[in-house]
Amino acid sequence: MKKIIIMLLLSAGCYYGVAYYQSIYNSPPKVDPALQDIVQQWENAMTVNDIDYKEGFNRIDRIRIVDDYGVDAGHYDKGSRTIFISKKIMERGFHSTRVVMYHELGHYVFDLKHSKDSTHIMYERTIPNIKYKLNWWNMKDLYIIKCKAK
Repeated sequence: MKKIIIMLLLSAGCYYGVAYYQSIYNSPPKVDPALQDIVQQWENAMTVNDIDYKEGFNRIDRIRIVDDYGVDAGHYDKGSRTIFISKKIMERGFHSTRVVMYHELGHYVFDLKHSKDSTHIMYERTIPNIKYKLNWWNMKDLYIIKCKAK
């Protein structure tokens, strides 16, 4: 009887352990409401272009806005499973925020590296908001090509 109870407890523990693991890695991140529309646009762009993104995306726990802590744009941290977007970049405008959000998702989900070309979303520095606005479609097209390649 003791062996049966022990086996049942072990089975239940394994079952709930696997279920917990699956719930963590198979659910989308908690996104700050101010960033929700941009993240939804990114997801739509991935879906429309038939890019499999969910495995990497669902490994993100949170996408949040932070005060300046030494990063003037964004940062991703796979250890805490978090993408941080700085209030500073948001103050620069929607287009800057959108590019930085796509940039950090590119790092986290597809392991994209920085570019030396300022016409790419993965450019290693930020540029003025107006330049993002004027060049968005070209930047996005190049970004989609990079994401598809991964």
